[in-house]
Amino acid sequence: MSAQTIQHQEYPESLANNEQVTLHHSESFEENGFKALQNILSLSTSFGSNIQRQNIPNSNNIGVAHRSLSAQNLTSHVLPSTSSSDHGLPPTTNSQQRRSTISRNPAELDSFTHQFEIKIREQSLLWQKELQKVIDKKNSELDSIKSSYESKLRASLESNKKIEAVINQLNDENKRLKYEVEHQIKSEQLQIKNDYEQYKQDMERKVSDMKTFYEDDKQEMKKHHNRIYQDLVDETNQVSLFSLNLIELQNKKNHTRSLHISIL
Repeated sequence: MSAQTIQHQEYPESLANNEQVTLHHSESFEENGFKALQNILSLSTSFGSNIQRQNIPNSNNIGVAHRSLSAQNLTSHVLPSTSSSDHGLPPTTNSQQRRSTISRNPAELDSFTHQFEIKIREQSLLWQKELQKVIDKKNSELDSIKSSYESKLRASLESNKKIEAVINQLNDENKRLKYEVEHQIKSEQLQIKNDYEQYKQDMERKVSDMKTFYEDDKQEMKKHHNRIYQDLVDETNQVSLFSLNLIELQNKKNHTRSLHISIL
């Protein structure tokens, strides 16, 4: 069986498209049977390591997938007496064991390769199951994260609606208070203006009354002073007239005395 027959086995399409399988040729084996066996082991190891790299996640919550298929896992059921290398190559034997293996008939070699194919198919199915488990687990985690995100989003939207309602209520209250304050200020200003006008009128009336009162008082005082002055003038005139009369009487008396003396 050739390497081209192995490459057409049922593996994931992503591996077949993304990975290029390299075949390791050993110069020590010149027979076609061992070359085919070497190709089978190399292919199994390469595909096993590639699937292992895809199945092992980076997070700590996912367990480690199955180990890659090595030559020891495959040959343990077929050739228990031989040991395989770490790289999936044919068992390391001495020259006598190689010659004895080469001398096997083609029927045994075909049976050996057929059993290898069966093991590869079984291991591929196991890998596919593990891959499906990982995918299902990731999908469930993604669904839980999505549901948690949606619940948080709904909660945030509800909280935003509540906050918007509170903000609208505060804005309405602010507008109402602003209108009331402005209306109160205008009414108080109007009241103050009216009070000021009333007080001004009262003060003007009081000033006018006081002015009128003092004018009347002034006129009364002036009249009183005039009367007093007139009385003084009249009294002075009377005193003057009386003094003149006295002087005249005294003169008359003196004249009469002088006449009397002269007569004597």
